[in-house]
Amino acid sequence: MPIDTSAYAGQLLSPWGFAEPQVCELAIPSISNVLVSYSGTALVTAQGQANGWKRGIVNFPIPTVNGRRWTARRELGAGWTLVERNAPNPAIPNSASTAALAAILDQNTAVNAGWAVDAAWTEFAFGGDEPPFMDHLVFRALVAVSDSDGYLYRISYRVTLVGEVLR
Repeated sequence: MPIDTSAYAGQLLSPWGFAEPQVCELAIPSISNVLVSYSGTALVTAQGQANGWKRGIVNFPIPTVNGRRWTARRELGAGWTLVERNAPNPAIPNSASTAALAAILDQNTAVNAGWAVDAAWTEFAFGGDEPPFMDHLVFRALVAVSDSDGYLYRISYRVTLVGEVLR
C-alpha cells in the first residue's frame, strides 16, 4: 500500500551533509544476490511552528560509500545491481528503511514541543535514458516538529535491501 504523504507535501528537506555513512555487504554467490545495508546520519534543519506540527519530507540520494550502482533496468547489464520495482508503490520491495531522531533542540521554554519521524522508505530514481546513466537509490522520511523554537538537526537512517548483481 502506498504511503500517504499528503500532509507532508509543503516542505521538502534536503540534507546539507552526512556524518559517517557506512555500508555492510553480504554476497550470496550461488544466486548472484547481495544483501546490503547502508546507514549514517543526515544533517538537516527543520524548524517547528507555534500551533501544531510542521511536517516535511527528508529526501536524499543514499551515499553508497562502496561505489555500488543500483538500477531497476536489467538492460544496463554488468556493473549494476538490480532492485525490483513495485508500481504504483514507490518503495522498493525486499528492502527495509528506518529513520530516528539524532539531534533536536528547543531554544527556550518548551511549549507543546515535539519531534517525530513518522515513516521511512527507499525508492529507485531513474537517471536518464542516455549514458552516463545516473540511476540511484533515494531515501525518504516523513518528519514533524512542533514549537516555534523547536528544531530538528539530524536524523539517523538505515536502509537494508537485496539486489541481483548483473553480469
